[in-house]
Amino acid sequence: MLPKLKTLSFVSLRESIKSLLSLLRRLPAENRADAVDILLKKPITVATPHGKIRFLNHGRRSCWRARTTLTKEPDSIAWIDAMEPGSVFWDIGANVGVLTLYAATRGDLDVWAFEPAAVKYYNLVANCELNRLEKRVRCFATRIQRLDRDRGPARLAIAIGGFVHVQGKQEARRQEEA
Repeated sequence: MLPKLKTLSFVSLRESIKSLLSLLRRLPAENRADAVDILLKKPITVATPHGKIRFLNHGRRSCWRARTTLTKEPDSIAWIDAMEPGSVFWDIGANVGVLTLYAATRGDLDVWAFEPAAVKYYNLVANCELNRLEKRVRCFATRIQRLDRDRGPARLAIAIGGFVHVQGKQEARRQEEA
């Protein structure tokens, strides 16, 4: 009986939300913007061993990603926890910053986050600011690519400020030459 009641409650909530959205669409643009600001003001807060982390809540996907901070990638979390103080943590493909924020909340790591997708990068930076970690995390709207295609040690190229910085070799050259 309880699952059926839960389903009815969810359907009723969904219908109420649709009605509310219909009303919101009729409001002037400024009032709609105010309503969105109010809805987005309350972030999702996740308790971690290093303190609370807050995430912007833009929808189901961001809500799910925040709620699974400690469970989606348990090996990555354990690896971050095992890092020596003063180590450098690179979050390549940082997305909205789940691992970036977790590493930064330790307070003793040098954290670099790389995310090429504009919307995800925006959320990454916004999440860092929301947690007041913008001075502990370096965020880059760039991709990291493997220069060589063989199976040997990887050489990574990072395009920052018109230059390509290559890890594994003493080399920096203008991006046009790369």
